Amino acid sequence: MPQGQYGPYPPGGEKHLRLDSGKALDIYRVKYWTFGSGDPPALQLEYEALGSLQDVPALRQTARELWPAFAPYVEALDLDHAIITATKLRRYGLIGFWWVRTNHFGLVVSRDSTGTWRFADDRSPLPPADYARGPQITEPSGSPLPVSRERPKILP
Repeated sequence: MPQGQYGPYPPGGEKHLRLDSGKALDIYRVKYWTFGSGDPPALQLEYEALGSLQDVPALRQTARELWPAFAPYVEALDLDHAIITATKLRRYGLIGFWWVRTNHFGLVVSRDSTGTWRFADDRSPLPPADYARGPQITEPSGSPLPVSRERPKILP
């Protein structure tokens, strides 16, 4: 299974998210991160970028659009930080004997003391979490990815 910077990329293992705009995103992972540096933990959503990784305004717009669907997962874990990563993934070779090349663009999201979420380098507030629609990220099977209040156990 091809390995990337953030973990493996199993073929056909993508989750999915349909935005209110109608865009459909392939989600490679929703991953809980802890950092040896002592920085607080964060939840990452990594998705397949629809356009160029050089088009920063479009990447920010997509992150703004997906935030209301991702925020319930972050807030359920009582985290104050999240990472939204746009990835361009290219697979080479044949199934069973293939590799990947990835390029990424990431945005850090933080919650301030008033409870408002913002990109780390932008003071504009992000839209609020959308709890009304329930879990919006779906597994490859079509079932919803549950919003969990339990942090993953970190093995030594």
